[in-house]
Amino acid sequence: MLPKVTKQIGPTHCGLASIANCTSYTENELHGKLNFKPLPNGLTIDELKEFMESLETVESLRKLTTEELKTPEELKKLVSTIILTNYQTNALERWHIIANFHMKTVYPEESEYGHFSPVVSADDTACCIEDVWPAVPDRTWLTYENLFAAVNTVDPDSERLRGLLVFKTKI
Repeated sequence: MLPKVTKQIGPTHCGLASIANCTSYTENELHGKLNFKPLPNGLTIDELKEFMESLETVESLRKLTTEELKTPEELKKLVSTIILTNYQTNALERWHIIANFHMKTVYPEESEYGHFSPVVSADDTACCIEDVWPAVPDRTWLTYENLFAAVNTVDPDSERLRGLLVFKTKI
């Protein structure tokens, strides 16, 4: 049986909860590192990247948008490579992907807002996100085309493309 996904506690803490699912931190510990600052609109991908750069366990952090990953096929290659690398390398180091996507593109019954969740598995036709939002399933398989469409959207708060955060953690 697969482990339970740790769902976000704060209504706009999907970025923090996604980091918590990829590291040894809890959402509350991460929020404490922000001095429990209110996050009424959550964080943009650039704000989450900047915050992650301050975490000791996060290394080799990169932000990728659809400007770099120009097609669903390039997204598939990146995701597949990272998932395969995790199976082939030292258990003390893990690569992670956190996707920043338009929620309604993935879950049509949800509202028009951005969201973060880790990408955790992949096969030839789809990838799996472990979703931190309490109202949706723990795991959702998406075609690469669907994930590409969801990240290839503009965040209205930053007026910039959403995308992926790719990083390595040491245990």
